[in-house]
Amino acid sequence: MTVVLVIVLMLSGCSSDDSSNNQPAGPDAETKNLNAQVASYDLAAGGKSRFIVGLFTSDENFVSWGRVDLEFFYLGRNEASNAPEEVGPTGEGRFLPVPDSGGGEFQPREGPIAVPASEGRGVYEALVKFAKPGFWGVRVTVDFKDGPTQTADASFAVLPQHEVPTLGDQAPRTENLTIDSSDAPIEAVDSRAQGDGDVPDPELHESTVADSIRKGRPAVIVISTPVYCVSRFCGPITDMVASLSKEFGQSVDFIHIEVWRNFEKQVLNKGAADWIYRGESAAEPWVFVVDGDGVIVERLDNVATADEIRAAIEKTM
Repeated sequence: MTVVLVIVLMLSGCSSDDSSNNQPAGPDAETKNLNAQVASYDLAAGGKSRFIVGLFTSDENFVSWGRVDLEFFYLGRNEASNAPEEVGPTGEGRFLPVPDSGGGEFQPREGPIAVPASEGRGVYEALVKFAKPGFWGVRVTVDFKDGPTQTADASFAVLPQHEVPTLGDQAPRTENLTIDSSDAPIEAVDSRAQGDGDVPDPELHESTVADSIRKGRPAVIVISTPVYCVSRFCGPITDMVASLSKEFGQSVDFIHIEVWRNFEKQVLNKGAADWIYRGESAAEPWVFVVDGDGVIVERLDNVATADEIRAAIEKTM
């Protein structure tokens, strides 16, 4: 009974998206509460999934750097409840910084600490095996370097199986738009081209996924909409992929697929839909790495780092 009561109390703050506690975080602790937001797309039961969570304080600072502790709880098959049915796995989340506005990297710091976005923003990542589909909860414990230990809870859905192409799948043979496409507006090639009509990073818009696979060339595919991105991560991640193309461009194709053909009318590009449109939604950004046989060797949802992409590219060599 004691264990059950403790678990119920731990997750009593869970909601469908995020929650906070009443404890302070970081310096000026009396004015800050901690909030957690699950940032993963397409979590599925069975094998290990890439779980990422963002942490924020009530004054809109990011919790960044260092590591955090994660505890998972199964909340039920059909809808999230405050009373967990089962205790799940535990783990440690490592910090993944989002690239800065130019696609570069922030200077690492000791943490965890609460900082403004200009000093380092990102998520905490762990590979987690969810035993069954349904609703799950996570409790994140942060031992702040500059303040007391804090916790925050969030709940999220786990699918019976992945809806977006995953590791080991054959990549969609996408005939995505390129700078040579004459049957689409230029902003459908890259939303950043609106206005002056110039497509930035033209090296990302020279090949289709189908062409790369036909030629037996590995490819890094970033699916994003830098102008219309909800998370505001699309632009920096697209810039980072462009920077990596200068490192590996002779042996690997780098391809950007713009999400929107017409944002105002909410019309998706078919190339993007082939990869990420499932049901009624198309979450982005995504980065996929495909080997010369057309097999997906890595997929990174929402947040991707240069080191993760480099490591995946090395698998294709």
